[in-house]
Amino acid sequence: MINASALVLCLRFCCPAFGADQALNWCGDGQGFLADKAGRAVWLDFAELKKHAIDTPDAKTPPSFRTTATVSVDVLIGGDGRVKCANAPAGHPLLRLEAAKAAKSWTFEPFVADGRPVKVLGHVEFRFGH
Repeated sequence: MINASALVLCLRFCCPAFGADQALNWCGDGQGFLADKAGRAVWLDFAELKKHAIDTPDAKTPPSFRTTATVSVDVLIGGDGRVKCANAPAGHPLLRLEAAKAAKSWTFEPFVADGRPVKVLGHVEFRFGH
């Protein structure tokens, strides 16, 4: 288990333009998230999430895709460390689909704040054609 309270100060500003409200539109309620002192959900960047990842299957590149691209996927990780929701808001439609499917199969060490499991919002990235 990861003690998430130590991450809050350094990660509050990882994604100020895309807030928890937007994530909740595609992925459930607003309860039980890793939050800052003001109660706002904290987004973890790819580098931080990757440190705590247990299983990270790659996305499959569609056979017809002939160029390179990176797709960022917004994820909601449940208190059990499993990805509950994944949304790739931008990129080629085939790549977005494959990236979101792969992200849903990732698993993480559960995050804990104040002795309780918490949900975590963050971003994971997939590179295609590299």
